[in-house]
Amino acid sequence: MPAPSRDKLDEALATIKRLSSVTKAAIVLNMPRTTLSEWVQTAKAMGIYEKPETNELQAINDNLRRELDIAREALQNATKPRYTIRQDIAGESDELLVIAMGDAHDDPTIPDKSRFYQAGRYVRDLKPDVFVSIGDFLNMNSLCFHIPNENYSGKAKPTFLTDIASGREAFAALNDGMGSCKPEKHKKKGNHEHRIDRIEDQAPESYGMYTSLYDEMMVNAGFTYSPYGSTSFYGGVGFTHIALSIMGKPVGGKDVLNAMGRDSVYDTVTGHTHSPGKKITRKIGGRHITSVDTGCFLPYGHIEDFAQHTYGGWDWGLTELRIKNRQIVGYKWISLLELQERYGHG
Repeated sequence: MPAPSRDKLDEALATIKRLSSVTKAAIVLNMPRTTLSEWVQTAKAMGIYEKPETNELQAINDNLRRELDIAREALQNATKPRYTIRQDIAGESDELLVIAMGDAHDDPTIPDKSRFYQAGRYVRDLKPDVFVSIGDFLNMNSLCFHIPNENYSGKAKPTFLTDIASGREAFAALNDGMGSCKPEKHKKKGNHEHRIDRIEDQAPESYGMYTSLYDEMMVNAGFTYSPYGSTSFYGGVGFTHIALSIMGKPVGGKDVLNAMGRDSVYDTVTGHTHSPGKKITRKIGGRHITSVDTGCFLPYGHIEDFAQHTYGGWDWGLTELRIKNRQIVGYKWISLLELQERYGHG
């Protein structure tokens, strides 16, 4: 390429100095960056080149900032969980009837969804104010972090789409059982469903992809839902899959209900342990805390592999609760065996 005229060279050098970047100057001058770089070398040889105050790293940094802005805009427009965390629906003197379903762990390997229909029929008969799935309604083994994909057992994991298809069938059976009964239907996310949030966090390019399908399933089922670790209040009683400690770990130990009663300042309903029960913890001053565990809602007698032969205390069924004056005033455990006897297999 022929050498530039002195006027053009001076114009190019002035543009580079003003923009503090050869890259930006090339864009403004509408010329190839390589050509402008050759002009810079010519100016250096002539002793008329003044180095810009900033270097090419600034241009690179600016480009990265632009890319980051684009990424942020895409992230803003991506599908996000439509969590529902709102004010309590009941006043202090109101009485609520709540049916709570413990960990159901729906899974494609359990094609029989009749237990969900039976639960729906029970809801139809009792006509509660609220139906709550306490969490882990879905197993989500497709996103299991504990089983590496390259392991023998890992190769048997279902796809995410298969997990969602199975979940849709389970919700459809539940709603079919409820019929025209329309309680408020809410679902807490359990640690198994929290795998969706974890996978999207670890693979940012998938952000919104898994959530959009999960959200679509929940909307079609007529359920609102809230994140893992959060607490929803009905009549002043807190519902959560499992309470989290100050370190963000699930409250554990030999007797979780003891820990809940000791540390909680309100009555609680939890899941996670698959062991149903009610515990009253008396406080100094005449007050007490009632802690309820909802057990699980797997097929009767079904034990999940992750239990690793440590499943003592598991039981299968639903929990019926009456709430008044911000306390649990009535508790009833309904075995899945009773539901099967009453409603058959749908």
